[in-house]
Amino acid sequence: MTKQHLLITGAPRSGTTLLANMLGRHSEIVLFVAAKRMFFNRVVSKTVVGNTLCVPDEIDFRERRQQGISFYSARPLERYLKFQNFRTLLAVQDGSRVVAAIMRDEGETFDAAAQCWCRAVAVMHELKQRLQQNALLVSMAHLRANPEDLMRRVAAFLGLEYQAKMLEGWQEDSADAPTDVAPAAHDLKSLYPEIWKKYLELCVPDERQIKGGN
Repeated sequence: MTKQHLLITGAPRSGTTLLANMLGRHSEIVLFVAAKRMFFNRVVSKTVVGNTLCVPDEIDFRERRQQGISFYSARPLERYLKFQNFRTLLAVQDGSRVVAAIMRDEGETFDAAAQCWCRAVAVMHELKQRLQQNALLVSMAHLRANPEDLMRRVAAFLGLEYQAKMLEGWQEDSADAPTDVAPAAHDLKSLYPEIWKKYLELCVPDERQIKGGN
């Protein structure tokens, strides 16, 4: 089978690391978490190789600079899009919980945390539009509701057989997911209506899968 390049991305505290840990249990997948260089491309012993990076602190379409020095966090997404057989998993998580988790874990203000989530939604929305069937939307809501179903979907998306040991990552690492954080007491829908619309467009297909619809 031809090697595939995979990027798992989303906002910080949206379950990207958990997804990587679960997929990394598969015998044909190797995933790095926030690798600073693209050396993962040199791995030849696995069918799927890739990286896990959060928007915007670790990756974005636009390169950010401060005093002429490029942030490691600003690695342009365009470099990933040039890979052959490139696919991406877009981790979608309830915005209020993501914002609250960023505020709690990273000490950010609401405005800073909300802008981070908004940028992640905008980037994921663009990726989905550009990559179409090569981008798969996943969510913590789906993962909590039925982790095996989600892992089966992801395996099929990558053209691999599902392996039960992928669930070991969920059993060991689910405590790190932002599921126990009270939502931020702000109305993201009212504050960021255009981003909220994009967020709903990303969420709806996955919510249908959870409910068993088309």
